[in-house]
Amino acid sequence: MAKAKTEDIVKEIFKSHSISEQELNLLKRRLNAGEKVEGLEYMIDDEISLTGEQKAKGMKWILGQYRTPKGKVKESHPFGYREQEALDSMKNIYFAGFHNPSFFGKNFQPVYTVVGKEANFDYQLAGGKLEILG
Repeated sequence: MAKAKTEDIVKEIFKSHSISEQELNLLKRRLNAGEKVEGLEYMIDDEISLTGEQKAKGMKWILGQYRTPKGKVKESHPFGYREQEALDSMKNIYFAGFHNPSFFGKNFQPVYTVVGKEANFDYQLAGGKLEILG
């Protein structure tokens, strides 16, 4: 089976406005291996939806950083007022591109946008730690 061309994968993502977990991991590996991934190396303006299962997984994970399984707000959560507002009224979560938080080498990480009723924010996981970007 031939290797799918990166530019073809990216074109399909922008055409369908959707990205699967498999595509996301593949593009991340290619970026970190030094391959150019035009259009996704930095933050993008398009809303790229996550697949249903991945979206549910992401929403559950991010809410788990904020609330206990019983729904109580965790005392040691990393969120400010804006992020709390977005999480309390979360409508969706999108893929927002890749970001390289490393000064040395390549360590591109996916960035996600949490969209609430009146607030939203971008975050990534870097070194297993949640980082709020904007």
